[in-house]
Amino acid sequence: MISLEKIEELPVHLRRTISPDYLDNMGHMNVQYYMALFSDATGRMFSDCGMSEEVVREKRRGAFALQHFIQYRSEVHADETVSVRIRLLESTARKLHMMGYMVNESRRQVAATLEALGAFADLEARRIASCPPEMEEGVNIFLAQCQSLDWQSETCGCIRL
Repeated sequence: MISLEKIEELPVHLRRTISPDYLDNMGHMNVQYYMALFSDATGRMFSDCGMSEEVVREKRRGAFALQHFIQYRSEVHADETVSVRIRLLESTARKLHMMGYMVNESRRQVAATLEALGAFADLEARRIASCPPEMEEGVNIFLAQCQSLDWQSETCGCIRL
């Protein structure tokens, strides 16, 4: 398992205090909210790389999720604060392989990881397409930052570009 200190080298793409509404009948955060938080953080990462709401709306370019693999590591309860950090592992002109790390900041534990494969999309044709020009430089910069880290992400081994 990668140390929390290493994970904290990644930028925070989302931070949220968990509402009691997020809990299931067992008293911890329901699985649907893990995915929602990872999704929101990924959206922020895309925006930071240049895929703004304007690009999606005006250029009709976006992204599709292709595969997800979530590992739940520790419970999250109401009123605890979590952060989600995204690491790009690799990319091609059309696809991205990434890891998301959900950190329970209240308990100083990794709560979950998400390994994902995504694709850039032409939203008019509703098909996978090349990376939007508005985003290409941002993706390359972020990928280089992630690849410069001195640790490897632990992947499930079933997701490939």
